[in-house]
Amino acid sequence: MTACFIGASAGSLLGGLAWTHYQWPGVCAVGLGLVALAYLVSRFYGRAAGD
Repeated sequence: MTACFIGASAGSLLGGLAWTHYQWPGVCAVGLGLVALAYLVSRFYGRAAGD
């Protein structure tokens, strides 16, 4: 639960900063960056293919 709260808080902070400086293009870029980061983390630190 703590990790979910920290992740949501960090996402809100980054989204707010992106909106302040770049409006929708910034928010979309932050979202895309976070999705790419989640993909890379799951790709390299996820379970092995046989598990």
